[in-house]
Amino acid sequence: SFIDDKYVTGPPDDVYQVVRNIQAILPSQIGGTLRKCEILYGPDAAAKTPVQLQEIGINNAVVAIGGVEVVGFPVGTTAYIQESIRTKAIQHEQQQQPITALANDDRQSALLTFMNCKLRRAHYTTQAIPFDAAPVEYAKLDEDLITAWCQITDISRAEIEIDPNTMRRLRLPYRRGGQGLPAIADIADAALIATWAKVAQWTEAQFGAPAAIINA
Repeated sequence: SFIDDKYVTGPPDDVYQVVRNIQAILPSQIGGTLRKCEILYGPDAAAKTPVQLQEIGINNAVVAIGGVEVVGFPVGTTAYIQESIRTKAIQHEQQQQPITALANDDRQSALLTFMNCKLRRAHYTTQAIPFDAAPVEYAKLDEDLITAWCQITDISRAEIEIDPNTMRRLRLPYRRGGQGLPAIADIADAALIATWAKVAQWTEAQFGAPAAIINA
């Protein structure tokens, strides 16, 4: 068994001490080891190399370049976030292939799998990553989703693009007579604000007024 993904934030020396404590506690109290420690330094921090970290008692350390993923969300520089979204778009495109292949035998099952699994996972990062942070990458992901939908339903892109109203209907939710395939650009801001609203009370308690953070 394993304990997955724990995050510690703070000044480097404080984080180092926490990691050393974890390394000491795991073998004696749980019977395990720290498999990997990934450290992301802020722009003003005095970063150490993995060798230097080992010298101060931190084993299996990796120094993150640009950012890290926190529960599936890229956190770091703009370039890191853009590359992460681009990579996710490629992964989604690859993972869609078995679903589109399933449509040859069972179109209904393929469409349900795509809409309820693949589409939701593709939209997941919009809960924490602003659309403007990676507009080109999100646009590519959105295009891939439309292409996959066309392949599953056996409807060509030309058919849905010949009339602008057709694409607009495709984007509408089922309850509005659409196909439930919203454009990422249309839902991203709402998803981000909803996440902020969900954690506003905790954010205010920890860091001060959340409205000031959101407005920033």
